[in-house]
Amino acid sequence: MSGPHNTYLEGCDEAKAFARRLTWWLNGEGVSVGSNYVVDVHLDTALAPNTVQVGPVGRGADDWQTREVTVGVEPDSSPADADRIAIAAITLGVRALVPDHAPRVDEAAHIVGESGERCRFLHRAKETTKEIVEVTSTIAARPHPSHVFIAVTDKATGLYRESPPIAVTVWDDAVYLAGKIRRTRTGVAIDARNGYPAQLVAAATGPLEWTIDELVPTERPLTSSLLVWR
Repeated sequence: MSGPHNTYLEGCDEAKAFARRLTWWLNGEGVSVGSNYVVDVHLDTALAPNTVQVGPVGRGADDWQTREVTVGVEPDSSPADADRIAIAAITLGVRALVPDHAPRVDEAAHIVGESGERCRFLHRAKETTKEIVEVTSTIAARPHPSHVFIAVTDKATGLYRESPPIAVTVWDDAVYLAGKIRRTRTGVAIDARNGYPAQLVAAATGPLEWTIDELVPTERPLTSSLLVWR
């Protein structure tokens, strides 16, 4: 962020969580800003409020991963409004990057803005003639933990049952954990992805396996479409 009030965004944990939820929800909808891994949204009090300037697509060795967007904000904004201002700027910034999908961005922003930590993000799904098994996760605002769940839906009755919440240290640890759904003789399990980082996360989390009787019947939560990772 640039401008004279460059301290009012310190913290903003709700806005950061919103950004993660928004981009993951859009991932499930097939909306992409391109090959960039990171979008930096800068808030600038020198620009007219709600003005959006989209930076060029980086092609160099140092900037190809990042896309930058600058959004104008009120210069006299209150620190108490920091999360609200940042959330609005994030939405405007993402809309500007994918103008053809602006209505879908607005819809996704409304969904994750209203549902917050209750939103689930679908990492894995396995369907048979009798059931659907899903691995989902939440994205919490710091300092609260995010959680991973495995759930089974009986296709004949519609009964949805899920595991107790599994706390993860970092919100995107769920990506490492959700490597493969495994149906055991008595229940279900999640096997972590291959690779050293995933194995570290799996070791810290512990075994992820439950009997069917350990899964708790409940209403199916609001869940994104299946996320896709490169």
